[in-house]
Amino acid sequence: MCACCQYSDYECVCPAPLAGRQCTRNCERSVLDVTFVAEISDEIDEASEMVEFLELLVYGLPVASDRVRIALVVYSTSVTIRFYLNTYTDKSQVSQL
Repeated sequence: MCACCQYSDYECVCPAPLAGRQCTRNCERSVLDVTFVAEISDEIDEASEMVEFLELLVYGLPVASDRVRIALVVYSTSVTIRFYLNTYTDKSQVSQL
């Protein structure tokens, strides 16, 4: 955690060429990009369990364009990009994994 920041999801950057005590820090919220890559077989039970698991993971993340961005790639016999990092800005918008 940065000395100038209250929350741990912020990143403090010291603008070049300053460093150390001469630095006036700029604190910005850092963005985390998470891409889920899931093998979804033809087995319906396995696919539904994977979707439930991913939904639980997404539910626990602070999804927003300036916080956590998520993407989903699924594969079985072929690869499909379900959605990109910039598709959703809120976890309530994620309609179907």
